[in-house]
Amino acid sequence: MPNELSPQQRTFLTRYLGAKLPDGAGPVGTDAVRKRGFLVSRWQRIPAELNVEIATLTSAVEVDLPHEDAAGFSKALDKALSDYVAGIKAEIDTALDDAINSGDQSYLPVAGAISKLRSELSGNSLMAALRGNALAPDNGIERAIASALDEVEAALVA
Repeated sequence: MPNELSPQQRTFLTRYLGAKLPDGAGPVGTDAVRKRGFLVSRWQRIPAELNVEIATLTSAVEVDLPHEDAAGFSKALDKALSDYVAGIKAEIDTALDDAINSGDQSYLPVAGAISKLRSELSGNSLMAALRGNALAPDNGIERAIASALDEVEAALVA
């Protein structure tokens, strides 16, 4: 089955769904599908990576601060990080959609979004608190998120 849109499919997508398709013939969407597939698999790995780091911090809380609610801390940190990563994912997904819809095969909106997200990551108050904590000063949460951004940039913008 060819990876090309028929005239009827192009009409349906542009007229009825409002999609912006790149001009010219040829395969449509192959690169976009590959990039989306990468994003899905990469976002699925982040929770496990963060859970390892959360467990390290939780263990430190249990040992050094036995009077504190380590399980509650772990749950709250997991929720905060899940929300934070969901926001990152949403921004990158939107930038990828913008690039695809505009026919920008250099994916410049994605590069711009990642640059902005990197800057926000380093200035984020939660990351600063985790970076400066005395219980596990070399905690890798920020590194794990930065690494994911690096991988996404390499896969999507390259």
